[in-house]
Amino acid sequence: MRRFVLALVLVSLAGLWTPAAHAQQNFSELRGRVLDEQGAVLPGATIIVRNQDSGQFREAVSAVDGSYFVTALIPGTYEISAELPGFR
Repeated sequence: MRRFVLALVLVSLAGLWTPAAHAQQNFSELRGRVLDEQGAVLPGATIIVRNQDSGQFREAVSAVDGSYFVTALIPGTYEISAELPGFR
């Protein structure tokens, strides 16, 4: 009898964790590189990713190789901009 109860509890706990794992799939990520017109990388640029529907935004800074990575974005339409002193 104890083995049956333990198995039922484990199955129930696994069922509780499954929806949380599915919920995390509703997010996306964005990767890119910031380059100037000649193709040179621009490290230290501030990247702003703004959701056009909600107005919420996320910021990232480009790495030494000009790359950036923004995670946990809610599906939608986004505007992406980059700012770096000395560039327009």
